[in-house]
Order: sequence, then C-alpha cells, then structure tokens
Amino acid sequence: MVQSQGQKNQLVNFKNLLDLMLEMMRMQTLKAHFIVDQFKIDLNQ
Repeated sequence: MVQSQGQKNQLVNFKNLLDLMLEMMRMQTLKAHFIVDQFKIDLNQ
C-alpha cells in the first residue's frame, strides 16, 4: 500500500495527539487519586 508523505504525517500527528491526550488523562487520574488520598488522610486525623 503506497501512501503519500502527507497522509503519513497526518497519521503520525494523530498518533502523537492521542498519546498526548492519554498522558493528560493519566496525569488527571493520578492527581485525582492524590487528592482523594489527601482527603482520606485528613479524615483520619
């Protein structure tokens, strides 16, 4: 399957964008867990 360079670049950009979004979601999840943990610690004191 022959692809033009433009199509290849678009695919690469799309993949990078997905990776970035996944990374951001992961960071948000970690932050949320951290906040929940802090909240639990506060309740236990």
